[in-house]
Amino acid sequence: HNGIRVRNIDESPLRVRSRVGLSPDFSGLVLAVVAIMESRKGHFILLEALAILKQRYLNLSKKLVVWFEGDGIDKKKLIAETKRRMLGDIVLFVGIEHNIFSFMNAADLIVLPSIASEDFPNVTIEAMSLGKAVIASSIAGTVEQIIHEQTGLLVEPGNAVSLADAIDQFLNVSDLANKYGDAGRKRFQEKF
Repeated sequence: HNGIRVRNIDESPLRVRSRVGLSPDFSGLVLAVVAIMESRKGHFILLEALAILKQRYLNLSKKLVVWFEGDGIDKKKLIAETKRRMLGDIVLFVGIEHNIFSFMNAADLIVLPSIASEDFPNVTIEAMSLGKAVIASSIAGTVEQIIHEQTGLLVEPGNAVSLADAIDQFLNVSDLANKYGDAGRKRFQEKF
């Protein structure tokens, strides 16, 4: 296992949220996906999962916002797919964040929906270091990082329904993100 050093947070969650365009009145769940925008990272599966959730909830945009951080070869396709699925009220493309730890700290939950070619992803243990719950595909090293239903949720790679159901759990249990996040921070301190 590799580890990471704990980084300083130099921007408040409120300031980050304001800077990326989130209304201060928003009281829903903020998810962030921090990954290069290429197909193996599963952004398209996440969009499919969000479309499923949009069918379940009439006003999903009041309950959930999802930040897509970064850049990559699929960014234009992801923006087009977001428009095609009418998810522009939920998905926000925030570009490349230079202080990724302050950015991640402003989210309630980190999502890594990878479908292939992962190893021992840093983003999951970075999220755990910040006390953030994680939803990740059960692929490669994520199964060694995340304890399912204790520090986060593991989902079947490429399964949009499984991913939608995982996000739905956090939408329906108000303290779940904090509970898993606290357990994740403890696991990070012990192992990573």
